[in-house]
Amino acid sequence: MTSPPYWSAQNYQKMHMLSFQVLGLKEPGSAEIGRRARDYLPDMEAVIAQLVQVLDGHFALVIGESRDGIHEAVRDQCQSHGMRLVDSFRRRIVNQAFFAKAVKNEYVYVFACPG
Repeated sequence: MTSPPYWSAQNYQKMHMLSFQVLGLKEPGSAEIGRRARDYLPDMEAVIAQLVQVLDGHFALVIGESRDGIHEAVRDQCQSHGMRLVDSFRRRIVNQAFFAKAVKNEYVYVFACPG
C-alpha cells in the first residue's frame, strides 16, 4: 500500500523540487516527512496512528533497509499499534532513481490491521 519516505534512502528535496515548481506548489521544507532524521520516527508514528484508524484488512509497508535499524523501528511501531505481522521479506533494489542514496535492499512487511 505504501512506501514511506525514509531518511537514508532518497534526497526528496531534489527528487520533488521540479514537481513542486511545475505544479506551482510551495515546497514543504522541513514539514516533509523524511526531511530531517530526528523527526522521522515521530512523524512515522503519527502516520501509523492515522493508518490504524482507517485501514481494514491487510497493509503492506515497503521500506529501505537501514544500518541503524530504522526499518525495524517502523515495523515495531506498526506492531505497537495493533497491526499483526503476517509476512516479511527482503529484496534487492535493482533500479534506483537518479538522486537515490545508497540503499541496496528493502523490506516488505505485510500486516493484518486490527480494524
